[in-house]
Amino acid sequence: MDLLKCIVLFLAITGHVSLATGQSDFSMRFDGEDDRIIVGDSSAFKIDGQATIEFWLNVEELGSDLMLLVSKEGEYNIGLSKEGNISWAFANTIPGWNWVYSSSPLPIQTWVHVAVRYDLDFIDIFLNGTQITNTPSSGLVGDIDTVHNNLIIANREQDVFNLPFKGKMDEFRLWNIARSDAQIQATWMSKLQGDEPGLVVYYRFDDPDRPCDVVNSTADEFHGTRAGEGGQNNLPQWDDDTPDLLDVPQVASNPCLISSIGPEISSLECQISPNPASTHVQVTLDPSASERLEGQRFLLYNSIGQLVQVWPIAGVVTDIPVDQLGHGMYTLRVSAPFEVTAGRVVILR
Repeated sequence: MDLLKCIVLFLAITGHVSLATGQSDFSMRFDGEDDRIIVGDSSAFKIDGQATIEFWLNVEELGSDLMLLVSKEGEYNIGLSKEGNISWAFANTIPGWNWVYSSSPLPIQTWVHVAVRYDLDFIDIFLNGTQITNTPSSGLVGDIDTVHNNLIIANREQDVFNLPFKGKMDEFRLWNIARSDAQIQATWMSKLQGDEPGLVVYYRFDDPDRPCDVVNSTADEFHGTRAGEGGQNNLPQWDDDTPDLLDVPQVASNPCLISSIGPEISSLECQISPNPASTHVQVTLDPSASERLEGQRFLLYNSIGQLVQVWPIAGVVTDIPVDQLGHGMYTLRVSAPFEVTAGRVVILR
């Protein structure tokens, strides 16, 4: 089987994780400096009347300011106050784009399960399966910031207002439904299969060194990308400290196969190759695949679908200059007749 492998270079990022083989249960550690996971921008991440966001959290230490846990700028934020209280803001009618705080501070250096449920009339917070708040709410969630649209874990998209989380996170789940009390209580102590109705993004964080970096374990390819420049090891790191959960076999396992490009080249993979000095994206082809793609081009699109770069495929290795492109997430495609997505390119300036 021939694989088209795209090596995605992160500008201004260093660091690499290499873990011993055989271990399959990890969490993700964030350094509290500028670490984050970029989930991306998709209509599937918008809240259309209902949503549930869940994750396990282990706070290493509280910050001098609020720490962001989940952020989609101008739409919804979930954070942790400097006193340790779960806080949230949704851009709806009531209570509107304002921080609302729970009254139960989280313990430090202890694993805690957090669930935030949005259901038009109420916004609820659950800790370890128990509801602790029930706040009246009304109106659909809008967007007061149409410039920054990426869903971010453990920080926010705007670097100038950095609000990083310091600690570990596991079992991140984004649902497009308001899960019932019984549903939350039934699964907070266990992993999921990945094919549960309404589950959009599911990061087990159990797949280090995979081609798509942070694997989404649903059938959708909403894989995440680690980002960060300062602090320990630069990027968020896999950690073997995890909550004690009931293991459940994955049914909707997504093997990071981005797309099929026909019978001769069956799949595509993307890998991160950190190189802060690089001004190019380097795409490497299997030798036999390069012959079949001779005469074709790589196409680079920005987040709103505009074609911003075209470059001829130059054999096994093609260097695509990106020094004139700004900060953001781009999609790399192969030109006709294949017309498939080869992967994502994240540029951090």
